[in-house]
Amino acid sequence: GGMQAAVVEKQSRTLAGFTWDFLPIEVSSDGFLEDFKRWLMPALFPSWEEGRVAFTVFSGGISNQLVGLYERGKDGGRGNGEMVLLRINGHGMDSFIDRDREAMMMCLLGESGRSSALHCQFRNGLCYGFAPGRRMEVEEMSDEGMMGRVARTMARLHNTDVPPELMKEEPMIWSKSREILEQVPSEFSDPRKNAVFREKIGSLDVVRAEFERLRRELGGMQCPQVLCHNDLLHGNIIYNKDTDSVTFIDLEYSGVNYSSFDIGNHFSEFGGVDELDYSRYPSEEVQKKFIRMYLREDSKLKGDESPMIEEETVHRIYREVNKFALGSHLFWTVWALFQAHFSSIDFDFTSYAAERYCEFKNRKDAFYAL
Repeated sequence: GGMQAAVVEKQSRTLAGFTWDFLPIEVSSDGFLEDFKRWLMPALFPSWEEGRVAFTVFSGGISNQLVGLYERGKDGGRGNGEMVLLRINGHGMDSFIDRDREAMMMCLLGESGRSSALHCQFRNGLCYGFAPGRRMEVEEMSDEGMMGRVARTMARLHNTDVPPELMKEEPMIWSKSREILEQVPSEFSDPRKNAVFREKIGSLDVVRAEFERLRRELGGMQCPQVLCHNDLLHGNIIYNKDTDSVTFIDLEYSGVNYSSFDIGNHFSEFGGVDELDYSRYPSEEVQKKFIRMYLREDSKLKGDESPMIEEETVHRIYREVNKFALGSHLFWTVWALFQAHFSSIDFDFTSYAAERYCEFKNRKDAFYAL
């Protein structure tokens, strides 16, 4: 119907000691501008002028819709007001992404300036602050300056104080993969998808067995459990030229996990997303450079200003990281199989799963032998 000037009452949600605003509305993926003006603007940005609201569409990740809204200046140009982001969740994702948790993570990290501010959560998405800068390009991931910024930012994230109830949780790589595997059907209704799955992966039991082996191989490790991002591909790293720093965005998968998973997963993302090229996976020398920068920052944050980084420690972490890179391939394989069943997004998730699994098999023997 027309624009009724109804105001929805803001509600609040609370988790792990954090509280944020919730609006009980759905934002439609094609009528987001009207929905923003009708519901979100009166509740959150009452000073904005309706006639001057403009938007930019970002093609964010491969599972959600992302738009930026701002108020145009009096001259019609892009005003100097802030941009706010509206993220509309992809279909089917809610069954294994806990949206309240993600909002809570934004509050937790927003406090220390490690995430943009959350304006509110709504039924099928989030409205939050825009992190200024540009997305990192795949090719830059191996650039030494960029690697240093990422390593230091990751160490800071891993040193975040986490509420005790979160620390009690099972690491995300085990809990999430189990959750997803429980929901992925063992057959595809689409014959092409099924053929790719059968030929390249085999069965879900094969994948389950590989997870169990990984768990055994990682059994004796002293790797700390910390707050991890868990999805540091190039598109989730924003570089801000003015502050010469990087910010990590998109906390959908963030949670307590092994610190070496975050590093190994990041290294496996050097291969890219659209045009996968795993020859870009970093060499031992490059990995150890990253690990040293990470450890130096980690030691500083723990109060040691001039740390001696032991080569033994670097090598131990290097071994863990590559085993976790295998875990990363397995995790995103089952994630992509889930998406191939349930996502409405135009992306060939089955082939992506096959490529990740193929890379897992190619590296398995060498990485387990480290």
